[in-house]
Amino acid sequence: MSKTFYQVIAYYHSKPGCGDAVEARLHELAMASRAESGNIAYAFYRSPENTDHFAILEEYVDEAAFGAHRCSAHFQTIALEKIVPMLETRNVKGFVCSR
Repeated sequence: MSKTFYQVIAYYHSKPGCGDAVEARLHELAMASRAESGNIAYAFYRSPENTDHFAILEEYVDEAAFGAHRCSAHFQTIALEKIVPMLETRNVKGFVCSR
């Protein structure tokens, strides 16, 4: 029997020269997000070709757990207040997956 989970794939493109600051905040966000009860995994990657580009892979037990993540104090403070103002673009997509 397969088990389903909710996979989120996000792409962040920071404003030129903001890559180091975005990476530092992503470390904070990843640590806090991994401690959430509904989080399975949280990882991010920085492009070696363009260091202002990031890919973020998140797994949650279900879509509701991702919704709780987006309502969390750490997401509001770190992601929305600190990271988003440093971005040119942000693309976030969610998928239901099974293993």
